[in-house]
Amino acid sequence: MSSCVPVIAEARPDMDFRKDNCMTYDVQELRREFPAINQTLEGKPLIYLDSACTTVICQAAIDAQLRYYTQFPGCVGRADHRFGSLATEGWNEARVKIADFLSAESPSYVVITKNTTEGVNLVANSFPFDDGDCVLLSDFEHNSNTLPWLALKARGKIVLSFVKTHEDSSFDLEAFSKLLETKKPRLVSLLHKSNLTGVEFPIKKIIEMAHEHGALVMLDAAQSPLTSKLDVQELDCDFLAFSSHKAIGPSGVGVLYGKPELLEKLSNFLVGGGTARWISKTKGPIFTDLPTRLEAGLQNCPGVMGLAAALNFLESIGQDNISAHIISLNEYCSSRLVEVPGLSILGPQEPSKRGVILSFRIDGVDSRTFAKRLNDEANVMVRAGKNCVHYWFSTRGGDDVIRASFGPYNTIEECEVFCQAVEAMAG
Repeated sequence: MSSCVPVIAEARPDMDFRKDNCMTYDVQELRREFPAINQTLEGKPLIYLDSACTTVICQAAIDAQLRYYTQFPGCVGRADHRFGSLATEGWNEARVKIADFLSAESPSYVVITKNTTEGVNLVANSFPFDDGDCVLLSDFEHNSNTLPWLALKARGKIVLSFVKTHEDSSFDLEAFSKLLETKKPRLVSLLHKSNLTGVEFPIKKIIEMAHEHGALVMLDAAQSPLTSKLDVQELDCDFLAFSSHKAIGPSGVGVLYGKPELLEKLSNFLVGGGTARWISKTKGPIFTDLPTRLEAGLQNCPGVMGLAAALNFLESIGQDNISAHIISLNEYCSSRLVEVPGLSILGPQEPSKRGVILSFRIDGVDSRTFAKRLNDEANVMVRAGKNCVHYWFSTRGGDDVIRASFGPYNTIEECEVFCQAVEAMAG
């Protein structure tokens, strides 16, 4: 099993970003806990700068899954034999961990899904909307928080309205206030942190304003767990969804938190094994209690245990420490890249307001071709394109972007290689 990585120092105000002395933990020690991160290709290290898409999985999460497969690969909640009992015990313990991570009042408020996308779809397709109810989004949402609502609108079930963000992608509270007054939404569904610019919406204030106008709030927190403590009671959000694979855990696992009285209102989006206590010929099915009523079929049991292990590991490092480390990397890269002729950074110009994200364009350069060159010539892996924020691009325009996104395992040395490659290729 993986050992925890201790925090060894506080970030100092006199940091020198050209040295690896700004870390709030021993990053080299940490890297040992991520098997995929220390590979080389043709004698040069592989540099992974795409953590906003998916983080590299930690050894603790790998070990937890391997333990399931090699020691008790049974069905959860369906068998009384040893494998089934141990699998059920591990599953229940994992749900308790996830609830604790979110500061949820009860594990029964945590529904296991495949990912954030399924969580949003579950609410969109299961909540008892009345015909004509308004759902309010920002114009900066990921497709996963846009397409489910567009589909619902296409079926004539809801009215959809969008809050236009500021030019730097930050949230416009004044515009939001006006739409709350005029549109009177039943539900507001918004991102917490953007996958395109890293900007963080003032979600606590947004929730307070929405509740004052009688609206519920669904929070897309896919980009949040790595660097932010998510306290659903303090936030007072009504629903919240996130994905394991963006929190150094395995893919194929997600979480939907909901207030209990609202989860009770969700109809069974999917039905099947595990959702019914009994099927009566005369009375129909008698469904199980929450949250299993919303978890049809055999779930990704090892993945959920892997997520719980990843969350434990995240907390052992400290999300504040991860955030401080990543911002220092973003500051270093941003200070270098703004000097590149024709290069412009998307979103807020202050790196601390972009967190893990550094998205940019270079005049006259095709972003996808440039990203491929970074991969092929420098072993630097970044993302290029519209990053699944199609609605914003369709209404605001603009070319594809190149996005570098940092993880807790990245180093100043890797950032130096990245910056040198961009400078050379853009020159």
